[in-house]
Amino acid sequence: SYKLTTLHKTLLGLNPENSSLRGYLQSLQRLGSLAELIDKPDSRGRSVLAWAVEYGMADAVRTLLSFGANACQYRRSSQSQFPLLHLVIAGPPPPLKSGFLEVVKILLATSVDINARDDEGWSAWHVAASWRSYDILHEIMRTQGTCVELDEQTNDGASAHDLSQDEDFYRKLMPGWCG
Repeated sequence: SYKLTTLHKTLLGLNPENSSLRGYLQSLQRLGSLAELIDKPDSRGRSVLAWAVEYGMADAVRTLLSFGANACQYRRSSQSQFPLLHLVIAGPPPPLKSGFLEVVKILLATSVDINARDDEGWSAWHVAASWRSYDILHEIMRTQGTCVELDEQTNDGASAHDLSQDEDFYRKLMPGWCG
């Protein structure tokens, strides 16, 4: 029902003809069709990069970005759209998060807009705060510190501190600000 492209199937290991994502991307590049396919969504609005980000596939994310996938794209659904950074931050809770933190680091090293908002006005900062993902909040501060709109509110008027529901929110952030 997703109407996956061959590139999607290769990423997901569903294409027996192309066992290597890098190899398939190289063949698309040689054929001159990479640019038109690299960010092509499936029938539900997910590009191959969106799939890789959403499932914490760090090596695939690196590979796709190295072949020109757009890190600033949004994952569209029938009801809303989300920046890719939101998808990985809202991924599974620890202990499954190791691949997800690596994807966050990879995306933060690109030209991704740290303050990009979803339809409800949430930034990556809001999403990480709501999950109390201090490792991600510290990473955001380390790589994007002066660019993060810390006091911005969601469409409902909630700050990151409000969303965290943690009275020690700022104290837990201070080590990241000082180091």
